[in-house]
Amino acid sequence: MKKLLLIEFYREGNGLFSLKQNTDPETLKDEFGSDLEIIVPQLSELPNPYELIEEFISYDPDVLCFIVNDANSSIVSSFINLTSREYPEIECIEKRINDTSVEIDDSALWNGTKAFLTGLYPNIKDMGLSAKHLYIEDLTDEVLKNVSNYIGINHNIFHTGDYSFSSKTSLETGFLHSNDTLVTKKDENLYRFDMNKGESVKDIYISDYSKYVPNNTKECYVALNTKEDFELFKSDLTDLYNTGRITKERLYIPDIVDLCRFFNCMNCSIEYMPRMRISDSKIYTCHSSDFCAGSIEEPYFKNLIKIKHSKAVEEKKRNCSECPSNLKCSRCLALPEYLKDEFCDFIRDEKDYLYLIKIVIAAKILCNCGVFKNIEDIKAVTPGNYYSVNEESAHKFSLKFDSFMFSDDNKYILFTFEKGKIYSVSKQFFELAELAARGYTVGEIADKCDIPDDSYLNVYEDGFVSTVIKLRECGIME
Repeated sequence: MKKLLLIEFYREGNGLFSLKQNTDPETLKDEFGSDLEIIVPQLSELPNPYELIEEFISYDPDVLCFIVNDANSSIVSSFINLTSREYPEIECIEKRINDTSVEIDDSALWNGTKAFLTGLYPNIKDMGLSAKHLYIEDLTDEVLKNVSNYIGINHNIFHTGDYSFSSKTSLETGFLHSNDTLVTKKDENLYRFDMNKGESVKDIYISDYSKYVPNNTKECYVALNTKEDFELFKSDLTDLYNTGRITKERLYIPDIVDLCRFFNCMNCSIEYMPRMRISDSKIYTCHSSDFCAGSIEEPYFKNLIKIKHSKAVEEKKRNCSECPSNLKCSRCLALPEYLKDEFCDFIRDEKDYLYLIKIVIAAKILCNCGVFKNIEDIKAVTPGNYYSVNEESAHKFSLKFDSFMFSDDNKYILFTFEKGKIYSVSKQFFELAELAARGYTVGEIADKCDIPDDSYLNVYEDGFVSTVIKLRECGIME
């Protein structure tokens, strides 16, 4: 009995492709005959195209039948070309069905663009071993040939120039085209990102941190490309440390290019190469660093091994295993030149800059979801500022690294990244929580709270103990 593998690439509402697994093989019995064994492959994740071909071939099929509609015709055509190149003896056929068009919500593709610029990829370890985003200035057939084994099914190539993908691209280069974005400069610091020939278009502002100018562009990024950028960034964070206020627009409006080096605790994405910047056949893994990870003329896995080795050597050189901040540091390998001598001191600084960066991001999240109206009105509890504790020095700050306390004139909010929870509390609870966060004990609160008289002391002490218990239950405090 012949085996027919029934394959349907399905474009989801988010614009990404998946392998449809509920296709009914019985619908093809009449067309191909009842003596045909029809198999629907079961794959939840789509790997590199060539790995996917090997997966299909492992079923030992006689025929690969691809379901085709208007939404997937381009990728099916390219995939058949690749399969025929690798296994010319396998018969590939197409089965056309009525177009079941899906209205595309392009937010997932643009979220991918944000991950490409910031380096912050969610669930990086579960993304599979393939690149998701490539930036190639001079896009040519030769470059595509070399990166054909690097990319996953759902990728996006950012490029300049007039290169045009066509149905022949896969035949001539072995490259499976999924999504591409043409980047053109419209004005100073303003770039147009045109995805899939006008399917979705967005203007994005990108500048150096020190040269940021307030503007009306909805999506903005700043890069720490120079020593001047970095020093200004530190100065703005120090102001937040001292006051609890996020006052500089350049700190809270734009996202930061290559933010991953200050945010990904022990999880630098470079080990997985989800993004690449390719120039003269060389691979650069970050936008603001000239660290070269290898060449596109070398196999993908060989470059991965080289990166892991380089990372291990660099961590030994920096003595990361003995560093008191090693659990919250990204251990970034691809540092710009100006930062190489300062990075470790920045991470270990007593101001806890990494926590301050997270405060900014947490505040933006709370404003975006409507908890607070204006970020300028928020006051955060930092290791350095004081809301209800007025003295020159305090105890050890004991909020968890992913937990935060914010207030404005009307609201008192506790927020934890770890559990994804937002807690609205009373002013009294917030003040006791701040004392607990600053490391005070129950025996010390009498001098810190405005207690009417000694008869109320037990009430306050009991309330403080209950507050500490609640903070620990909620994962806010150690």
